[in-house]
Order: sequence, then C-alpha cells, then structure tokens
Amino acid sequence: MQTVSFRSVVAAALLAGACACSSDDATVALLEPYDFSAILFDYSNHVVVATYAQLRYESAVLTQAIDALEAAPGDQATLQAVAEAWRRVRAPWESSDAFRFGPAEAIDASVDSWPVDRQQVAAVLASESELTPQFVRSLGPGVRGYHALEYLLFRDGETRATASLTERERAYLGVAAQLLLDDVTLLHGEWVSGFAQDFAKAGKGRSPYPTQADAAVEIVDGIIAALDRLANAKLVDPVLQQDADLVESQFSWNSSRDFEDNLRGARDAYLGVCGSGTDALGIDAFVASTDEALDGRVKAQLDVALEALAAVPAPFEQNLDAGAEIEAAQDAIRAAIVSLRDGVRPLLAR
Repeated sequence: MQTVSFRSVVAAALLAGACACSSDDATVALLEPYDFSAILFDYSNHVVVATYAQLRYESAVLTQAIDALEAAPGDQATLQAVAEAWRRVRAPWESSDAFRFGPAEAIDASVDSWPVDRQQVAAVLASESELTPQFVRSLGPGVRGYHALEYLLFRDGETRATASLTERERAYLGVAAQLLLDDVTLLHGEWVSGFAQDFAKAGKGRSPYPTQADAAVEIVDGIIAALDRLANAKLVDPVLQQDADLVESQFSWNSSRDFEDNLRGARDAYLGVCGSGTDALGIDAFVASTDEALDGRVKAQLDVALEALAAVPAPFEQNLDAGAEIEAAQDAIRAAIVSLRDGVRPLLAR
C-alpha cells in the first residue's frame, strides 16, 4: 500500500469552491507532515539495537558457561548455570519478535528453527564426524540454534543430570552456542553498521523506506505480526491438536516465558521501551498526538493481554487443556491487534 508523508485538511481547489459565496478572503493552511525523526531514531537505537546488544551479551555469557562446563563436566551446578544462561539469552530474542524485519529476516531460521530435528541430532551424535562450526552449520537450521541447545540441556522442564550428558553432547553444545553467538553478533552488527541509520533516516538518501511514514508502518506491522503469531499460532496449534510437541520450547518448559516476552516486546516496541529499561520516544507519541483515545485504548488492551496471558497456567506445555484461560488470552491479544490494524495503521497512511 502506498503511503504519503503529509496530510492536508482538504484540497485547496475544493475549499476555494466551497468558499466562493463568501466575501471574506479565506486562506487554507495545510497540516505540516508529522516529523517521525525522533521516534525512528529512538526506536532504531534505544529499542532494536539495545535489545540486540543484550542478546549478544547473553549469548557470550552462554558460551562462557559452556566452556566452564567443559572444564568441570561432572559438576551439576555448572550445568545448571548453563541452563540458566540459556533461559536468559532466550528472553531478548523472544522480545525482539516485534521487529523481525530487515536483517532479522535472514537470521531467524538459523537461530530459532523449531521443532528441532531430533533424529538428525541423534545421527550427528552417533556419527564420527568432527563437530566443527562449519560442519554443524552445513546441516541446516533444524540442528542448531536455541532449540538444539535446549534439547541437549533439558528434559521434561528440568536440567539434565551431568551423568547423562556425553562428551560428544557437550562438544555439540559448545559448537551450537558458538554458532548462535556468531549469528546474533552478525545481526547486531548489521543494525549498528547501517540498518539503524537507514531506518532512522527514512525518506532520505539511501534508506530503503521512501518516507518516514513507511518506516513507522514497519514498526506497527512488526508489532501486529508478533501478536498474530502469538494469538493465532503459538497459543492455538498445540491446543487444537493437544500435542505438546507443537509447543515451541517444549524441552525446557519455557514457553510461558517465551509468550510473555513476545507480548511484552510488542508492547515495548509500541511504547519505545527497551528491555534494559531505557525509555525512548515510541510510536505511541504519534498516535496520542492524533487520536488520544485510540492510544489509550491500545495501551490498555496490551496491559489486559499481559494480565490474561499471565493467567494461563504454567508451564503451558502441561496445561493445554486450560481452554478458558487460553481463549481469554487469545481474545485479549486479538483485541489489541484489531486496534493496531484498523486504528493505528490507517493513521499512518493518511
């Protein structure tokens, strides 16, 4: 859909005709185009880049925890530290689901492909192939990323016992964690080295966004898409089939946290808030300046959705029969989607 960067009260010619019967000279003032510069800059740098910086940091911590495990393979506390590091690095990634565009489109499958291909992982573990980053990457996304790591670390929501973890599995953990770090470092670097500036400077120079409104629409579309995936896929597919294997983080029983991070990340993208706590100017500033009631409704609906999602019994994997609570969460999220899609988005296309 084509968007424009300005809005007029009405075409000057039409106004001239409408006022022809008046003896007064009427002047027509065109509304100035809304300046999204501060919103786009803050979103790029204080929301997206800041989240990816946190993701990169937590990924490095995970690799260090696995190095420590290799040095003390029989220490259950060290393995538990690896598991907790996995949960921490999961949070910023799930929060970033609201801006899965640009560089993230190319990296998503490599980092977060699911369900993990357990048969292929087992075949690799049983083989004599050298576990190098190049070899594991060549096998495809189904055997690396978050969920390959999760599969190696957890069973039935609990950290595995060190005695059950083989030397080759520990080696696989190290390689998979290094690939994850490589991928998120690349993602962070692509935003820092150029995409953040291109996004913030929409409508100018080499930016892929012809107008500022185009970039603002990208923000809103990213939020809508994240909410849609949550309400209409992640919370639906496993329930309809009553199949826990369709739940995203099924080995760690981390899905309830994943869902909350998805929703919180969408809300923060609207408000211009980074998970680290840094406040920025969000798209809500534009909405409030144009339709204050709509802005208030969106914010209230996102808060209600968070409350409804928190009411779904955890872990989600073990509560697929909690139909009333799950349906209430879906309805609350869908209400926010409608306001964003039918209320906020059209404002940007005027």
